[in-house]
Amino acid sequence: MMNSSDYFEDIRPYRDNEISSAFETMAKTAEFSRLVNFLYPGVAPEQIIAKLKSLTSILQFQTQIVVPYLDNLLEKTAKGLFNSGFEHVDSSKNYTYITNHRDIVLDSAFLNKILLENGLETTEIAIGDNLLIQDWIEHLVRINRSFIVKRNVPVRQQLEVSKKLSEYIRYALYENKHSVWVAQREGRSKDATDRTYEGVLKMLTLGGTKVWADNVCELNLLPVTISYEYDPCDYLKARELYLRSINEQFEKTQADDLFNMKTGMTGQKGRIHYAFTKPISHQELQEIDGSIQKNEKFTALARLIDNRIHSAYYLFPGNYVACAAINNQCENSGKFTPAEAEVFMKYIDSRVALVTEPNIDKSEIRRLLLTMYANPVVSKQNATH
Repeated sequence: MMNSSDYFEDIRPYRDNEISSAFETMAKTAEFSRLVNFLYPGVAPEQIIAKLKSLTSILQFQTQIVVPYLDNLLEKTAKGLFNSGFEHVDSSKNYTYITNHRDIVLDSAFLNKILLENGLETTEIAIGDNLLIQDWIEHLVRINRSFIVKRNVPVRQQLEVSKKLSEYIRYALYENKHSVWVAQREGRSKDATDRTYEGVLKMLTLGGTKVWADNVCELNLLPVTISYEYDPCDYLKARELYLRSINEQFEKTQADDLFNMKTGMTGQKGRIHYAFTKPISHQELQEIDGSIQKNEKFTALARLIDNRIHSAYYLFPGNYVACAAINNQCENSGKFTPAEAEVFMKYIDSRVALVTEPNIDKSEIRRLLLTMYANPVVSKQNATH
C-alpha cells in the first residue's frame, strides 16, 4: 500500500493547512459569489466569504458551514431526516460506506450529518471529475473531504487510474483513519432498481495484495440504504430515461448536471431515511471465495450488497400506491389509505406536467415515474431477509 500522500496529490482532499488558500482562490471568482448568493439569499456574499476565510480546519467548515446549511435545507425541503441500524456501526472502525445513489450532492452530505450527530468523524467522499465543471467546484469539494474519481481517461490509462484510486481508498481508511463513501454505481439509478456495478467492486479491490476474501475484507464494506419519500429529480430522471429510449445518442450536458444538482437540493423531499445494515463479514466473503469461480465472485458480492440495500428500504405510502397502480402482484394490502393514494397520484400528475418536450409521450413518462416509486417495493419483496 502506498504510504505517501504526495502520490495522491491530484486526487486527495485538501488538508487543514491548505483550505485558507483554496478559499482565497475561490473568493476571486464571480461564479463562487453567485453560489453564495444562491445558498444564502439575503446575506451579503462578503460576510459569508469572510467567515470561510477565517476557518482553519475541515471540521470547522463542516460543522460551522455545511451542517447549519443542511439543517436549514431540511427545514425548508423535507419532513425529517431519519436513520436506523446505527448499532451496526462500530465507532472504533473505519468503513467503506456503500450506498444506493439517489442525489448527486446530498447522498454523502446527509450521511456525514448523521455520522457527526452520532459523534463520529465524517467520511471522505468519492466524486466523479465530470461534476467538477469549474475550478472553484473542485476546490470546494476537496475542502469538504472529497477525493477525485477520474473518468473518461484513455483506455490505456484506465487500469492505472483505477488502481491508484483503489490504493487511495485504502490510504484513507488506514493512514488517514477516515471512513469513505462510495456510491454502488457510477451515476444515479434512474429507475430506483439500485443494482451494484461489479466494476465499482473490482476497482475497490485493485489496491489490495491479499487473497480475494481478505482483500475485500480490508475495505470494511457497510451497505447503507437511502430512501426518499419524494425524489425532487424524479421527473428529470424519467425524462432522461424516455429520451434515451427514443434516441440512443442522447447525452446529458453540463447544464443538465448543474440543474439536477440544484433541483435535488431545493426540491421537496418529504421524509428521508438512511438504514445502516450489517457490514459484509469475513465469513460471507470466505464463503464466496471458496465456492465460486473467480469471474463470478464480484457478481456474488454485488448481489450480497444489493440484498442488504433492498432489504432495508424504508417504504412510504407512495411506493405502495405506485406499485398497486402498475403491478397487481404487489403485496400492499393496508399499506395506504384512499386519501394517501389520491395525494400521491396528484403528485405524479404534477411531475408529468413538468416534462415539456414537444411530442413527448406523457403516458410513458407517467409509467416511468410510477415504476421508479414501485421498484423499491418489488426489490424489498424479492430480497432474502
